[in-house]
Amino acid sequence: MLKDLFPQTIFSEADLNGVANHIAAKEKDTFRLNKGVATISGGAKQTYATASAKTDIRDIPEYSAAAENRINQWRAEDLTGYWLAANSEGSLTRDLFMRISRRQSYVRVQRGCLAKELAYGIEQIRKIQKSI
Repeated sequence: MLKDLFPQTIFSEADLNGVANHIAAKEKDTFRLNKGVATISGGAKQTYATASAKTDIRDIPEYSAAAENRINQWRAEDLTGYWLAANSEGSLTRDLFMRISRRQSYVRVQRGCLAKELAYGIEQIRKIQKSI
């Protein structure tokens, strides 16, 4: 069904293990992170979320302190946020919602997502995969 809806998009498996950590740690200018679930020491899970879609959890002091203190043990599991149109070099006309789940290795977008927006999000993930 996806191939019928998005005939120009090439779908292939993606290993999101390193991608989620990379986005959480290094993509603040391009991806606004509104909710994140991380595995911390001892296999415990910690969830951080914001009440506003315009706020990034990485701006919350508790999140940044936890991430800095547990940098070698921190594992991003599930990220929910937006690829930022302002930093997409004209590829996006609006922020693109995306949920990235490392463990299940899936990506979700909203129903109203355009084919070119989906292609942009997938392209960003593939660029990150190649760089790590």
